[in-house]
Amino acid sequence: MDEPLYRISQVADAAEVPVNTIRAWFQRGYLRLLDTDKRAEGAGLPHYISMRGALYIGTVAALVAHGVPPKVAGHEALHWLHTGAGCHPGMKPGSQRDPGALFCDGLTVLCIYADSPSRVKNIPFSGGNAFDLFLGHNGRTVGVTAVLLNYVDRKIRLALAPTTNDRADRSVGEGDK
Repeated sequence: MDEPLYRISQVADAAEVPVNTIRAWFQRGYLRLLDTDKRAEGAGLPHYISMRGALYIGTVAALVAHGVPPKVAGHEALHWLHTGAGCHPGMKPGSQRDPGALFCDGLTVLCIYADSPSRVKNIPFSGGNAFDLFLGHNGRTVGVTAVLLNYVDRKIRLALAPTTNDRADRSVGEGDK
């Protein structure tokens, strides 16, 4: 997940955002290269993005599509990437989550509130209460933008997965052609 494999143009296609838009987000400081990404080795050469970086860009794109300004979206997407839900007393089984990962049970939702800090919430498939998405830190209903991270994760991974033909082409040695 942390190996830089993808050019920004590939990630832009996966996130369904024009590559020039993503470049502009980087230039304006709305996005930043993660420690797992590789900077370009010279002018005009591409940066290489890790899967973690691709998921970050995909999450920003999803937030922007829901009306969140790019600067805010970039900051909030980092919240998901850098915070997890470790095990603590009283935590339900399956509700642990590593930074940048999904909950293993149910849906993983990034909630950005109008008047509270963002949260990454788990809505279990069994007994989950989607109404909890709308409750901020103070326990009352507030305006919320919610992005289903399971969808973003699947969309980006499928778009960046090598096709069968790509694997076959790479497995053929130079002498075999």
